[in-house]
Amino acid sequence: MIYIQFVVELLILLLLLYLARRVKNWAEIDDARDKEYETAKGKNLATKEDIEGITTQIERVKSEISFESQQKKEFVVERKKHLSSIFFIMLRRFNMLRLVCSFMGGIIMMQANFTCLMMS
Repeated sequence: MIYIQFVVELLILLLLLYLARRVKNWAEIDDARDKEYETAKGKNLATKEDIEGITTQIERVKSEISFESQQKKEFVVERKKHLSSIFFIMLRRFNMLRLVCSFMGGIIMMQANFTCLMMS
């Protein structure tokens, strides 16, 4: 009877050792799976963060380009206004000069006519 009890206790002990080993293996497998999952998740998060950083940089560059483009457009508009004002000033001066020349031509003609009259 003692032998049977000893064999049963030995079998229970071996069964417990076997179950402990299996539970330890299952835990290691589960831990490995969790580590793989966390590593993959970490890579995905890093990728997501990288994409966010790249997107932020792209938006900043777009904004800078848009700002520079707007400045160029404003510069062109201001330059056109300035050139137009210079053109109209020169046109007015040309018209005044033409008027003065025609007036002077009239005076010269009058002098020539007067001289002709005086000589006759």
